[in-house]
Amino acid sequence: MKLKKQHANFLARKITKDLLHSEFIEARKDRMAITAECERILLEDIEKEVKLDDGVYYNKYMQGNKIKMSKPLNQDSVKYSDGTPATEEQLSKDV
Repeated sequence: MKLKKQHANFLARKITKDLLHSEFIEARKDRMAITAECERILLEDIEKEVKLDDGVYYNKYMQGNKIKMSKPLNQDSVKYSDGTPATEEQLSKDV
């Protein structure tokens, strides 16, 4: 089952509730600390689960957490009149 980030807090609270009501688990931390740790683990797992296609990059600020951008500078995309090689390094200096 694929989880979404917006569900992490709800699931963390449910897991905490189940753990605290379990007969064979002794809680050594308070409810908030357990919930925070469960949520951290869930969010970490959700980020690992995100599978990205070629040319797609993970971005936690974008909706859907995926962004697809072409490379801004491509070697030999410009011809200099003085014969300077159009390397990415040279293009970045000219921008």
